[in-house]
Amino acid sequence: MALSFAAADTVATLVLLFLLGVLWFAVGSTLVAWALEAAREAPTLGGGFSAAAFNVGAAIGPLVGGLGIDRGLGYRPPVWGSALLMAVAFLVMGVFRMRDVTPVDRPSRPAG
Repeated sequence: MALSFAAADTVATLVLLFLLGVLWFAVGSTLVAWALEAAREAPTLGGGFSAAAFNVGAAIGPLVGGLGIDRGLGYRPPVWGSALLMAVAFLVMGVFRMRDVTPVDRPSRPAG
């Protein structure tokens, strides 16, 4: 949200974009690791779904931001669109948490 308010200041925007990149690098790799951990029985499938989810987000995000710019609302709508998409993601996560959808712990297989 700070990016939306600092959009008029070039230096502040560049600093915030740098921080956004640093945080995305940390969060993105953590999410992939969690997906692989959740898919212990099929790590390739888990990695594939993880990559697909990031690609869907990489397509929907610019679409939502571009719609605001296309309507002549300036360059701040992409930030607000991002906040909206994050809110939807948290709602979906909350629904799955309420339903207690978690990876099933299975007994380890004997070696051999």
